[in-house]
Amino acid sequence: MTWFLTTRIGRLLSAAVVGVIAFLTFGAVKKKQGRAEARAEAQEDDYENAADIRDRVGRNLDDRLREYDDRGFRD
Repeated sequence: MTWFLTTRIGRLLSAAVVGVIAFLTFGAVKKKQGRAEARAEAQEDDYENAADIRDRVGRNLDDRLREYDDRGFRD
């Protein structure tokens, strides 16, 4: 095990392994951040869509209901 630190090849191999681990860790962190950003963006879009629906339903609701009051339909 000490040959990793004492030989040139050992140091190069250990540096390569550390580099690969750092690269994979960096990729995992960026992937996690990307998922969090996508989730936040989707949630914001959902909130905007819900607000648009709420505005459409609430606007002129009384007038539309009064228009169909005397149609004779029953539930």
